[in-house]
Amino acid sequence: MTYHQPWVGSLKDNATINCDDTGAEFFEVEVNCPMDQVVHRPDLTFPPGLSWRNVDAGGYLSVAQLSRFDCGGIAISVCLTHKVGDARSAFLFLKDWAALTRQYPNGELACPSYYVQDSLMPSLPDGPLDFPVVVEPNTQESIELEKRFFLSESKIRALKALVTADRSSTVQNPTTTEVVSALIYKCAALAGANSSSQMVLVSDLRKTIPPPIPSNSTIGNILTAFSTPIYNLEELQLSKLVADIRKSKYELSTRDNFKENAWVSEMLEYAKKINIGTEDDQSYRQKSSCHDVYRCSSICNMPFQDLDFGWGRPTRATIASAPFSNMIYLMNTQDQSRGIEVFVNLNQQQMSIFEQDKEFLQFASPVDDHVYEDKEQYSEVITLTGDTFNDKINEKDTAWFVKFCVPWCKHCKNLGTLWDDLGKTMEGEDEIEVGQVDCGTDKPVCNKVDIHSYPTFKLFYNGEEVAKYQGPRDIESLKNFALEEAEKAATKAEADDDKEL
Repeated sequence: MTYHQPWVGSLKDNATINCDDTGAEFFEVEVNCPMDQVVHRPDLTFPPGLSWRNVDAGGYLSVAQLSRFDCGGIAISVCLTHKVGDARSAFLFLKDWAALTRQYPNGELACPSYYVQDSLMPSLPDGPLDFPVVVEPNTQESIELEKRFFLSESKIRALKALVTADRSSTVQNPTTTEVVSALIYKCAALAGANSSSQMVLVSDLRKTIPPPIPSNSTIGNILTAFSTPIYNLEELQLSKLVADIRKSKYELSTRDNFKENAWVSEMLEYAKKINIGTEDDQSYRQKSSCHDVYRCSSICNMPFQDLDFGWGRPTRATIASAPFSNMIYLMNTQDQSRGIEVFVNLNQQQMSIFEQDKEFLQFASPVDDHVYEDKEQYSEVITLTGDTFNDKINEKDTAWFVKFCVPWCKHCKNLGTLWDDLGKTMEGEDEIEVGQVDCGTDKPVCNKVDIHSYPTFKLFYNGEEVAKYQGPRDIESLKNFALEEAEKAATKAEADDDKEL
């Protein structure tokens, strides 16, 4: 907290933050279910009703919660006021917290984060903006529904190829954010009730910060926005959308975004009309609804999934559901597969059409319905459960090399993609299968085969345990062990069969 005074201060008149050591609120709760039951329902790990809400008078500017699950796993959730900083600021806060936790009790930060205050975007002559950075949703609006979808690396490549193959395309090297945001926007707009729409994208300005301000550790709302043209439905073509996004990004790069900031200008216009009474909130919203506006924000370049508090990489990193209309969030997937997880907020009627769009489903699939596609498509590792373990390892003349782990184990997390990589390496090896068991959810299986520490690697042949691996944790050593022990077991089994004959 001593490194992040603004987030433990107090809010004065909804406009100024006093760094007065008010403190942060911290909850520690017990969740009466295994962690895997809520891993795709992250809202259950946030303080109820707090996410995405403005700070009440006298409220804390930062709130954290530690959730403990029956299986022994834990989750850390944090709500930080947008008054102080943006998503990258939140990441830097968590990064510093994790670094100090790993070094406890003697930790200190070599390069503390820098709070910009008024140094980049000075306040107005009549004082700071008395206006919330994030406007809470109107409770009278239709209920918004958020769903999460996954696009694998292979699907993203296919989407890029589709865009570049279009003869009218002027962008031959589209980025992942460009093609994914264009696809989501197009399909959402086609599912909407309005005949015209546009997309607004948020852009981080840190790379354009003038020296000597450290761009890689700067905290604040260092953002701007850029938008596409307004489209009619028949104009919603992927290649055109990608080209317009690229053009708008280029135009953004050619101006001084600290003096000509579209995001700040929009807030100022809204605040001015509301504060002087020329319009009320409801009329402003109605006036702005002549066409649908979809907002997209990407945090793909913020490695939340690599934050290590001393227990290794997390099983999952995600954001709380946002109750805002027509919002799109992009985030890297947890498994380092270079896929993208997409958070889409639409009203219920629009969502029911959107999630059945055939073009959309060519490239995306619901997160809750499956394990990420790339892991299934490219990994030869088979997950064994209480229902399948016995049948699989008892397969005739087949060796099973099995990893036993739990999600909360630091050493299991430190394996990274090692076991998946081994599965790919062993592909094509006849009569040797690579499997894994989650002892958090299938504890009886692990008890039956005498698992007392994690990770444990055992090789089975014809249903019998024949060897336990205790060597170096690298692909070559693991592969050689599996091949050698499988060959020994097969030779022994063949000799036993000969004796019986």
